[in-house]
Amino acid sequence: ARKILYSLLPRIPKNERTEIAFKYVAMKGIGGDFIDVFLNKELNMIGLFICDVSGHGIPAALTSVMIKQSLSFFQINTDNPSKALELIKKNMSGKMGNHFFTACIAYLDIITGELSFSNAGHPDIIIIRSNGDVEFHNAKGNLIYDALPLNLESKKIQLFNNDILILYTDGLTEAHNKDGKMLQVLNNNDLEEIAWFNAWLKEKTYGFSPSEICNNLYNGVIEYTGEKDFQDDFTTLVLKYKSS
Repeated sequence: ARKILYSLLPRIPKNERTEIAFKYVAMKGIGGDFIDVFLNKELNMIGLFICDVSGHGIPAALTSVMIKQSLSFFQINTDNPSKALELIKKNMSGKMGNHFFTACIAYLDIITGELSFSNAGHPDIIIIRSNGDVEFHNAKGNLIYDALPLNLESKKIQLFNNDILILYTDGLTEAHNKDGKMLQVLNNNDLEEIAWFNAWLKEKTYGFSPSEICNNLYNGVIEYTGEKDFQDDFTTLVLKYKSS
């Protein structure tokens, strides 16, 4: 099962405008995180997909495989990420059992740098600007579950030369230290904690290549938790944009 799941992970398409890398580490050797990447040369479009299935082990991995089989919608709805997620949900209807999943789809116009995305209950998109500024972007939408309406919206972000885009699952931000505190405390108005997490992100990402960023974030989580074995699946998908 592990070999099958890993064989479905994407081969990164190469082009002059983007540099892309990912890191996937499953909690139990196999897990419910999944990613996909494609390049449409005719449309000058890069598509990015990431999802996180509830649970771990073989049941979550099998759901991930079924999601993979639904991703044809992801490659043909490049002007409407919300529509792509709606069609994926429709195709998965009745096949998830007690599972649900969060997902994010993003399409990048590699000529203009315009990024459109839609988010089904998934963690925020992170942008590291070329000057080191850290930004979080989200779009309204519920997780994907048979009995729950999606209520999705699509949003757009402008990427500029040397900006970094990070998609990830909650194995990154919800990692706990020995005191039980998450790396990113959600819904927190404590400006000091927000500043600490932003500084942590900048330290791990600013001035590094996508491959280095993936490894820096992975090693940073290990350092924060103090454990070699993750409490959750860890997946990051990182893109660096080059405007010329």
